[in-house]
Amino acid sequence: MKRLCIFCLLLLLTATTCFGQTGSLQLVSGSACSGVVETPILASQLQGIASISVKINYDSNAVTYLGTRAVNPVISSGILTAANSRFVIAWFSLQPINIANDTLVVIRWSARNQTGSSILQFDTQTPGNCEMGNAQGQVVPIQYLSGSVAVTGAQAPLPLSPLNVQGIRQDSYLFQYSRRPCQTSVVLQMAVDSMFNQPTLLVPMPDTNYRYYFAGIQPALGDSIRFWRMGGVLGTDTSWSAKGRMSFALSLSQPELAKQQAAKLYPNPFTNRFTLAHPSFENGSQVRLKLFAIDGRLLEELLLLPTGNQLLVEIKNTNYHGQMLIYWQNSAEMGLLLANKVGY
Repeated sequence: MKRLCIFCLLLLLTATTCFGQTGSLQLVSGSACSGVVETPILASQLQGIASISVKINYDSNAVTYLGTRAVNPVISSGILTAANSRFVIAWFSLQPINIANDTLVVIRWSARNQTGSSILQFDTQTPGNCEMGNAQGQVVPIQYLSGSVAVTGAQAPLPLSPLNVQGIRQDSYLFQYSRRPCQTSVVLQMAVDSMFNQPTLLVPMPDTNYRYYFAGIQPALGDSIRFWRMGGVLGTDTSWSAKGRMSFALSLSQPELAKQQAAKLYPNPFTNRFTLAHPSFENGSQVRLKLFAIDGRLLEELLLLPTGNQLLVEIKNTNYHGQMLIYWQNSAEMGLLLANKVGY
């Protein structure tokens, strides 16, 4: 009698354990920057299944159904198709199947436009739309776990907090940003108007800290205004992020003006060459010069070695005549001078 009681107890525990093991179908969410996105349906603990009816709703305005792959051999005789924003699996067999843990099928999607996302929802609200049965026609309890699909496209770069756009010694600005995964590159655009109808430049930004110099911003005398924006690029699609306005000046502060009193440029006017003199040239370091037209165009950029306190500069661009803005910098000082270039 004791052995019989133990046997019955073990049988009861086994039945309880089996009854508690509910099978499941899980839609694994998928996403990609572009192209095809795949969402597997994973089957777990399916025991004695003789019929499968599954309907999954999706947003056909956002994503396009492309078909399936990796169909599990045990349901290869079934119907797998999509219509009217619904993916359908219909299968039955006289021979029940068991799937412990395996992929039932992989569904393939693409975005309707460059981007698109949709919830993939098992239709468990409509009786019979998501249902599995055994060989006796009884419904087998199954847990249905929905998912999603997304083609995200280009994403705008995230400015660091706070966004750092600051002037550095009046000759450059520093931009900081953080990349996102769906970016083949990041670009910086500047324009003279807030609608970016007249851009002054569009350059790639290879680093998360990017310094852009006035040469590309086309500075003019006095204060200038430029509008900027950053964008993330994926293929031909650009998603613009933070944008703003900045002002800059090539006019010098009072302490810097005092230093410039020692700077001399002669002759002035000049034709194609002039001499620039400053006491700091005595240290022998290289001098970088940027020559701007009065409208802000960069005409020439030179890197020269001085002789004593003098620097002989020869202009290669002989087509421009008129006022010029001459910016110079060495390891010790920097300066800004206005000169006139005349013809021969």
